[in-house]
Amino acid sequence: MNGTKRPSTVPAPWSPFLVSALIVALLLGVFIRLSPVLSADFPLHDGGLFYTMAQELQEAHYRLPTYTAYNHADIPLAYPPLPFYILVLVADLSGWALLDLLRILPAVVSVLTLPAFFLLCKSLLSKFQAVLAVFAFALLPRTFIRLIMGGGLTRSVGLLFALLALHQAYVLYTRQQRRALLLTTLFASLTILSHPEMAWFTAYSAGLLFLFYGRNRPGVWHSALVILGTLLLTAPWWGGIIARYGPTPFLSASRTGLNSWYAWLVLLLLFEFTGESFIGLLAVLGLLGVFSCVARRRWLLPVWLVATLILDRRGEATRVTVLLAMLVGVALDQIVLPALQRLKRGGPTDEPLGGVAQLEGAAPKVMLIFFLLHALFSAWAAAQPGWSDFSQLSAEERTAMQWVAENLTEGSRFLVVTGNAWSKDATAEWFPALAGRQSLTTVQGSEWLPDRQFALRLELHAELQRCAVQGVDCLEEWRERYGADFSHVFVSKQAVSAENPQECCLSLRAALEDSTDYFLLYDGPGAAVFSRALDE
Repeated sequence: MNGTKRPSTVPAPWSPFLVSALIVALLLGVFIRLSPVLSADFPLHDGGLFYTMAQELQEAHYRLPTYTAYNHADIPLAYPPLPFYILVLVADLSGWALLDLLRILPAVVSVLTLPAFFLLCKSLLSKFQAVLAVFAFALLPRTFIRLIMGGGLTRSVGLLFALLALHQAYVLYTRQQRRALLLTTLFASLTILSHPEMAWFTAYSAGLLFLFYGRNRPGVWHSALVILGTLLLTAPWWGGIIARYGPTPFLSASRTGLNSWYAWLVLLLLFEFTGESFIGLLAVLGLLGVFSCVARRRWLLPVWLVATLILDRRGEATRVTVLLAMLVGVALDQIVLPALQRLKRGGPTDEPLGGVAQLEGAAPKVMLIFFLLHALFSAWAAAQPGWSDFSQLSAEERTAMQWVAENLTEGSRFLVVTGNAWSKDATAEWFPALAGRQSLTTVQGSEWLPDRQFALRLELHAELQRCAVQGVDCLEEWRERYGADFSHVFVSKQAVSAENPQECCLSLRAALEDSTDYFLLYDGPGAAVFSRALDE
């Protein structure tokens, strides 16, 4: 068998040291995931689209609307609905506001991915490696950054069920238990109903587990039953979507991959997908783990890593770092700690230490403490607003959007200028949800629209943000180029990024104020709102 770990019928007991270390790893993961959201007063970064969908589901008394009113774009409500049902149900039972829950619930679910990841690790790795992997998973920024945002509601729920499904798939192929058959089907179905990309990750990952552990008659039979059962359990959702809209929403969403066909090779060579804020120590350890597995002909994790890089067209690093965390555990156990022991003993030995025994002496302990502190500090820094993909819609911007909602007509068509790339533009994503007015360049939701609207919105947004450092002519050229008529401009006053703390759009605001074709309607600390003199 070329997997990572052979199943054992009589598992060895867990030592008190490993149990204590596991508890510490879990607690660190809880701290790093909850502290950013508990210190905020609004959902981190994105989530405006999902907030609108949850509102509509709540107002419709749990009946899925045909279309979402988000951004006045007639977006089919084809997104997997389970996370929205969870959010609305918790809100109705607790009496909490949807916005408060959207801030907290993704991080809470992200915390639950920690024990789910441990279940998968302890099946594929040794106990010592599994504990080390949980430390890495707890602190790798890419394992939680995009999960604790407001938009992480679907990503966190999807990853939770994906990890549980893969753990049960391993149990099914190695132990052939009926209970595992039922749980694999259940968790795979819940993954499909939560997040499309996590569903795809689960599908090809389960296929790899089948190739490594299930190539026998029971494995084929059980795989067929899981596939059939999953299709039946999820049919009320995907069947209803196809009956309403045809296959168009699914086909449109499947074409929104952002990476080129060779991007996986670049990522593999550079190994830059961990999101670490400083030296990529965990990335280096993960790469060593790949070499260790290849040298020992343990092909599952290296093949799984490369498959994820190739098949993950949206470039989401969360799935990759699930595997990287396991490879970190392998590298520490099989390369780094044995090397320190050889140095301590003055050369090779016929009796190599393994597992916890490799921690004898001061050097291994000091090294692990250094790695731990570095990873903890890197994770904490990455979790601060302004770092990496993190940002938070300011109270001042929310006030400006509230003014728009209360004072301007619903037919207003806005350009939202922030100077940010679309994936980091929380203002543009929340504007349709809080202001209730149309933003002509907001990308979110367009992946479900036909005629490659997603690619068009990406271009519209990128070209508009170049106007942040230019003048009125830039806006007019944008309008003429794309034939998109607008009535108002919402210009952010927030800092562009942590690296560029200068207030956004100073030159554009000055040009708009001097122009006779634009009129200043609102000027607050968060944003300025201008109306455009429309052609007669």
